Amino acid sequence: MLRIGRRAGAVAALAIMVAVASATAGAIAASGGSARQTSGTAYLGPTPKTTTGLVYYAGFNSDKLLGQGAVTYTIKPTSASSGTITATAKKVTLWTTNGTLTGTGTATLHITNQPKTGDDTVTGGKLKLTRGTGGQAGHSMVGTFTGAGNIGTGQYVFHYKATYK
Repeated sequence: MLRIGRRAGAVAALAIMVAVASATAGAIAASGGSARQTSGTAYLGPTPKTTTGLVYYAGFNSDKLLGQGAVTYTIKPTSASSGTITATAKKVTLWTTNGTLTGTGTATLHITNQPKTGDDTVTGGKLKLTRGTGGQAGHSMVGTFTGAGNIGTGQYVFHYKATYK
């Protein structure tokens, strides 16, 4: 497993954030703690600040059940710029109007045009958000995602489906 770079990390983090947003949407809409299905889209990019081996990503999320929210995540950078990369976001947080969901995510990036443009696709995305705060306390979310972006700019779009409990 390779660590992903700032831009590749954005893809993995975005996928995780999308899944988290999905879980949050389900939590708000759910009644009696039953599982709910949701889907959505997340738009992410790198922030200009990094620290001790981590890159920070942030973005906008739109969920079928939850509505609009925000997502953040941290990832270790990699120097890889071509081929297939496994990206792991160790901390993904979905921010909602009534609390947060936090967990992890992974995905596979397939860089198709490096070094010319750096376009890539994201497949096999998985996210697991198991820690909630505020109105999300006691809730969890598990989902899958796919997406596309550019490892050069770090901009990604993720589409997800998830189950919220």
